[in-house]
Amino acid sequence: MNNPFHRLLIRQKLIVIIMAVTTAALIVVAVAFIAYDVVSHRIMLEEEIKVLAAITGNNCNAALRFDDAEGAKNVLSNLNSHHSITAAAVFTADNKLFAKYQRAENTDAELPEMNAASPGVYWSGGFMWVIQPIRSHDSDIGSIALQTDLHSINDILFQDSIVVAALFLFAGIAAFLLASKLQRIIVKPIISLAETAKQVSLTKNYKLHAPHYYEDEVADLTNAFNAMLEEIEKRETSLKAYRDQLENLVEERTHKLKETNELLQSEIVEREKTQEKLIEAKEEAEKANRLKSQFLANMSHELRTPMNSILGFSNILMRYKDEKVREFAETISRSGKRLMVLIDDVLDLSKVEAGKIHIRRNVFSLKNLESIQDTIAPLLQDKPVTFSMHFDPNLPESIYSDETKVIQVLTNLVSNAIKFTPSGSVKVDCEFREDENKMLFTVKDTGIGIKPEHLDLIFEEFYQINRDKNKQTGSGLGLAICKQIVEALGGDLRVESVFGQGSIFRFTVNTDSAPKQISVRETVKSELQRSLNIRSKPTDYRHAKNSKLILIAEDEETNQKLYHEILRNFDYHIVGDGREALEWCRQEKPDVVLMDIMMPVMNGEEALKNIRRDSNLQDLHVIAVTAKAMVGDRESLLAQGFDDYLSKPIDEIALKSKLEKYGITPWYDSTEDDHIKTTLSNGEIITKIDMLKKLKFFQSKEIKSVLESLCGATSGALQKEMQTLLHTYRSRNESLFYKEVSRLKETLSISTEM
Repeated sequence: MNNPFHRLLIRQKLIVIIMAVTTAALIVVAVAFIAYDVVSHRIMLEEEIKVLAAITGNNCNAALRFDDAEGAKNVLSNLNSHHSITAAAVFTADNKLFAKYQRAENTDAELPEMNAASPGVYWSGGFMWVIQPIRSHDSDIGSIALQTDLHSINDILFQDSIVVAALFLFAGIAAFLLASKLQRIIVKPIISLAETAKQVSLTKNYKLHAPHYYEDEVADLTNAFNAMLEEIEKRETSLKAYRDQLENLVEERTHKLKETNELLQSEIVEREKTQEKLIEAKEEAEKANRLKSQFLANMSHELRTPMNSILGFSNILMRYKDEKVREFAETISRSGKRLMVLIDDVLDLSKVEAGKIHIRRNVFSLKNLESIQDTIAPLLQDKPVTFSMHFDPNLPESIYSDETKVIQVLTNLVSNAIKFTPSGSVKVDCEFREDENKMLFTVKDTGIGIKPEHLDLIFEEFYQINRDKNKQTGSGLGLAICKQIVEALGGDLRVESVFGQGSIFRFTVNTDSAPKQISVRETVKSELQRSLNIRSKPTDYRHAKNSKLILIAEDEETNQKLYHEILRNFDYHIVGDGREALEWCRQEKPDVVLMDIMMPVMNGEEALKNIRRDSNLQDLHVIAVTAKAMVGDRESLLAQGFDDYLSKPIDEIALKSKLEKYGITPWYDSTEDDHIKTTLSNGEIITKIDMLKKLKFFQSKEIKSVLESLCGATSGALQKEMQTLLHTYRSRNESLFYKEVSRLKETLSISTEM
């Protein structure tokens, strides 16, 4: 500390304290003495001036009654003998100046205007004013005011100050001398104790003792110090003995430690060898795990690629009128979908067992959950089941979680609900629990329900219920995977069910941070609270006023054929690799690109990078259509810049829904099913088609002329066939055009034979 007082010796501190106390006492006494003397003198001065004012006022009585101002002045001039009186004035009863007196050196002073009715003593500007009434026959006929200076009080104050200063000097000297003498009584034992402690510290001789002087607190401190020295001396003796024992013990233990150290060294060498083997084993396991993941990804792609053709063409065959063909196609489609579900579940389960559930949290809008409608729409075909989604109006705009995982769980639960609901309804409710910071999703159906004995088993892997009775297919993995995903999201999945009445599945999702709460506007409310009644009916693709162009990048020939069948009512062009797709985009600027990922020359991801770099293609919508459907593939592709994602096998309804989302609609209505009507005979039409086959120069005017004549001479379903042929010509795909020509001729030849 920097306080100088703290650095003083004890004797100096005692002297300073005594002097400070003495000085404080003297100041109090001096102030009281001076104050008392000044106040006493002021009181005496007031009384003296009041008496003088009364006498002078009485002398001016006659002058006031007879209005003799000169006589009043003569009376006031007698105040000249009183040196303390500097001014005086006589006022009439109406407070007007009647006469005044001023000492010669005070002629410039102004007399105050006083009211005769308010006598008293006033202090102002270093003077004292005394005002007294002048009475005659018990009535006030005027007043007199006397002004006196305060020189007498100042003189007393000066004299008192000299006396106090002298007292301060003598008292200070006496206090200093007395303090210097008395401090030795307290300081001597303390100094002696300090010197003894210093000697002990330097010599380490604990036999020394501090001398004893008085019977007070310092004496107690000295006794305690001496007792401490005795105790330390005893401990030093004991420690010396222990030290000798320890030296012998350390020597003995050191020998044993050397032996133990040699054993440990050999054990460390063995452990290092074991650790190296463990590291090698870990690297082998990680390598095997990577190979497994790569194998699963490749298997997913390889299995989905042929399944794309199987399911796609089976859906197309279901359009035929032949009941047998439709029945066989439906069987193929159901079996293919069942196989795809089984493949997805097995791949997902392998990821779960490997502990590779990747949670990628991000802020996403709850309106994105409506996308499950497109996924479950095929399940509602030909089934008297209504589906609706209800969003609590107090929901936040968005939450922080894994959007893909939430949609995956919700889709699985809704699909199961539709599967086990022969007729009735399936409803999804979404609400936010602010106190727990969690989203609560409820899937309620009016289906067959679950028996109580099965409720604790349905979340086990490969466990299925009601299989034989209701003929529902599945792998028994969906709910097991959903439960593990929900737990990875920090939530819980539970079920309630009454057999024969329906089931309720509830699961929560931890949002990790409190989302921003808002009041839902009317426009948002109408979208979130609307009930979506999805019935089993074909999608109504209306005629578009302005046809938009689709570019398809697909290297598999069977997939190209499938696209041709699905999108025959759209304007499209097909290329076989990413580089060709990039060049075609730069030349023709299509509205939407359906981009496969794994293609020769340039893959879809590299093609997308080049498209995004091109300033002329910034507004181009690119949809990834791929067999890469493992966990995380969708998020990875969207993060790279794809606008949307479709996994193979391609679902026709989902594909057309995606196209409609970006404003792509068919250029004619294909729902009609008229018989072939024409103004030409079939033979004439076949002749013109033969002409087309002979004209191998693809861009020749003759081909265009024949096409226009065919389109103008036909109507009904054949008109559509001709429009499709013209559309294929416009797509600039020469090989596809001649294949369409051959197919049309074959169709007409069969019709002619019939």
